[in-house]
Amino acid sequence: MAFQKTKPIDGSSILIKIDGKPMGLQTAGSLNIEREPKEVTFKKIDRATSIYKDFTAGQITWTVENSAYWLGISGDTEMVSYRDILNKVQSVDSYEVEIVVEFVQGLDTITITGQALISNLSFDITNSNEDLTYSCSLQGTGAFTVAEVLG
Repeated sequence: MAFQKTKPIDGSSILIKIDGKPMGLQTAGSLNIEREPKEVTFKKIDRATSIYKDFTAGQITWTVENSAYWLGISGDTEMVSYRDILNKVQSVDSYEVEIVVEFVQGLDTITITGQALISNLSFDITNSNEDLTYSCSLQGTGAFTVAEVLG
């Protein structure tokens, strides 16, 4: 059964993973893919059209944003914690991570996979009885791949 085009994918069915482990207790996330338009410059003969700019497709960049509840645990669990991400940010030689964004509907899955750098890591400090959350931004490096598995 293929993805149902008329039925939206539930937000709780979208999972962001770092190095194969899901982001701990994720609360929100986004995937942004942008293709930079590149201006084409050439001398135009027709004066009527010379007031308009022409563009061609430029390079593609992609980022992933994620927010999750703070899990003060080390990397020996099945979820990525704030500490795991902090260790990656501070690493001199192992700072690149594999990002997987999974969209699931029933038995069907679309997976977007690529390498990324952790470009931002922050956490919210609150004085109330609310759970602590953190957010992290990841900048894709190179191309990503898209795979669809139909169940």
